[in-house]
Amino acid sequence: MRAREWIWMALAGLLAFSTAALGTVYIISSRAVHGVTATRIGGPFTLVDDTGATVTEKTLAGKPYAIYFGYNFCPDVCPTTLLDLSRWIKKLGADADRLNYVFVTVDPERDTVQSLHTYLSSFDKRIRGYTGTPAEIAQIARECRRMTAVTPWIIPPSSI
Repeated sequence: MRAREWIWMALAGLLAFSTAALGTVYIISSRAVHGVTATRIGGPFTLVDDTGATVTEKTLAGKPYAIYFGYNFCPDVCPTTLLDLSRWIKKLGADADRLNYVFVTVDPERDTVQSLHTYLSSFDKRIRGYTGTPAEIAQIARECRRMTAVTPWIIPPSSI
């Protein structure tokens, strides 16, 4: 009789654990899906790229984009990240053209269109540099602040 009680208790415990585990997986997966579809990322902006052309959020529409905030005179983090991004682009091969890559300066008073273009020439040619007035940079930074703290950020085209 004692062995039978232990078996029933073990089965009941296993059933309770399995139910709790499956419930947790269900809750986590449903929150992840709802969080992604409900989150609006990015927003309107007007800047100038490293060739002098005016760019807006519509310039990037149609493709997801990786956006990185930094500055030309950054001693190590910015060039290291841009080098990593260049390597990832290379590893993507032909699929790399399915994304936009943007480097937005946070030092627009020092990072001119020409200096940004020269700086980015050391990395993959598909990485575009964006600059503007301090107010314009603040606008895009506010719009992107809603994103996670992981850089570079990937913006899906459906949220644009």
